[in-house]
Amino acid sequence: MGRWEAEDKAFNLLLLSATLALATARLASLSLSFLPSAHLHARGAMEAGAKALWLMQPTDAFEREGRWLVHLEKEVEIRTQLSKESGSNAGGSATVGEFVAAVRSRLPSDTPVPKSFPNFKQLLESVGVPEKYIAYRFLSQTTHATHYGTGLFRQHLGSRKEFGEFAEAVDWWLPLSVQWWFLAKPAETIAVSSGLGELRLPDGLSQRFIKAQQSLARA
Repeated sequence: MGRWEAEDKAFNLLLLSATLALATARLASLSLSFLPSAHLHARGAMEAGAKALWLMQPTDAFEREGRWLVHLEKEVEIRTQLSKESGSNAGGSATVGEFVAAVRSRLPSDTPVPKSFPNFKQLLESVGVPEKYIAYRFLSQTTHATHYGTGLFRQHLGSRKEFGEFAEAVDWWLPLSVQWWFLAKPAETIAVSSGLGELRLPDGLSQRFIKAQQSLARA
């Protein structure tokens, strides 16, 4: 790693996805009631993994660098917004912006660079898995604290309402399977695109998921 910025960024995104996946596997082995946290982790892992896939999708290295620049431009946008909203200098937006402009000027003139960073639905469509958006929408209900997202603690409406904790082992299948896919697939893609040949996931991570599944089977 280190030769291309897109590869480095994709690998960092993979590390983020792995960290979230490890946390979810650990939570699954502790208690079914940690399901809301698993939803948050799974949603984050989906975003990290999908971005890594999108960055490494082009076969041309310069095209991947173009996508990385668009990804970095989002940081400039966020820093600028934070500075305006907080009334203080979030720091570095001008510096990052100048760096982006300098790198962009050095790309080959025929390098295709996206006009903007795609939203998450567009990301999934671009990398060929649009069907996974429904999982993202489901997991987002907990993140946004919707009525549906708090269903773990309440069932039914009106006089039939019932309070408690209603998480079951089967409910953990979605966050665990989603995180595994958005970890394993980016790892494979990064390995192939960067010429590493094979990027194996740590055996310890696989064992964490196996242990989590065994714990859930006994729940």
